Amino acid sequence: MKKILISFILCIAMRCSGQKSAQDLVDSLIRELPRAPNDTIRIRLYNRIFNTLVNIDSKEALKYAQAGLTHAQQMKWQKGIAVFRANLGQFYASAGNYDSSISYYQTALEAFTAANDKYNESNTYNNMGVAAQNIRADFTTATKYYLQGLKIAEEINDSTLLSN
Repeated sequence: MKKILISFILCIAMRCSGQKSAQDLVDSLIRELPRAPNDTIRIRLYNRIFNTLVNIDSKEALKYAQAGLTHAQQMKWQKGIAVFRANLGQFYASAGNYDSSISYYQTALEAFTAANDKYNESNTYNNMGVAAQNIRADFTTATKYYLQGLKIAEEINDSTLLSN
């Protein structure tokens, strides 16, 4: 019993330590925002903050996704717009809001397709499949999305995407 309790306490301590490290990274990135040039570097900082925060504090992550999208739209940077739409799709999927999630994923997918960004196109189809499967338990639609993503991953022979 003692061993189980000690193992449990160690697991909690390691998890808290990981969250502290992630929060330290977020704090550091946020401090860099005012110093970042008003260009793609700032947008990439917003993206990094979102990706670090999304599993720690999703509401705070949402603020950075929205700010990044606004900034990318002001710059008319299509790849940045697509990435933040995909981020918002991820946020709404994790919040269980299927309709908003799919809507953002669809607009991201259109932009990735227009830019011939096959990697992100495949990844977005996969994320849409996850949303259909986990939120709606719609395995038919999920399978359709997974197969579309798989087809693209095979076309570009990307082992990372093929392993998803």
